[in-house]
Amino acid sequence: MLSITGFHGLTMTPNWARLTDWLSRSLSLGNLLAFSLGMTLLLLLPILVYAVLVWFSYSLGNNAAANGRLSFHDYFVRYAYALLPIALFYHLAHNMEHLLMEGPKVVALISDPFGWNWNLLGTAHWSTPPLVSLDVLWIVQVAAHARIPPPAVGLPTSPAIGRQSRLRAEGHGLRSEAEASEDSGGSNGLPSW
Repeated sequence: MLSITGFHGLTMTPNWARLTDWLSRSLSLGNLLAFSLGMTLLLLLPILVYAVLVWFSYSLGNNAAANGRLSFHDYFVRYAYALLPIALFYHLAHNMEHLLMEGPKVVALISDPFGWNWNLLGTAHWSTPPLVSLDVLWIVQVAAHARIPPPAVGLPTSPAIGRQSRLRAEGHGLRSEAEASEDSGGSNGLPSW
């Protein structure tokens, strides 16, 4: 998910045109083949970097604890779970542009879904502006990527956080961060192995 979203974002920049032109000239390829080769390389590169970093962790982890060895596959899969939220919110932030900037065009397209000059609902010739400006779009994208509400909207940060604060205030036995830190073995929240 990270690879395809990153690739799609790169194709929207002038650097992508320069890269495909360079591939086309250097390897004497047609434009379609240069595009396909560039896409394949850019989709595989993040996976390769991830695999190298997992291998590094795998080699360190298995040298440190010979008992209960985990396979490289186990490391590869378990680290992937940490990347899922990053990939999801990167994907949402990236595609927010399409929703907020291009989404209103759907109103006109509904009247002429096949491009046959129909005007079924009387909206085929409507020119609808984007829902937000580029400045607001940038703020919304950053907020979505950082998983925080946009400042102008003022949404609560998380229902779970509000619930935890309420339960703690009512004395329902939730542990403080200091208590959790003591249990984990250190002040930084990491277990002391």
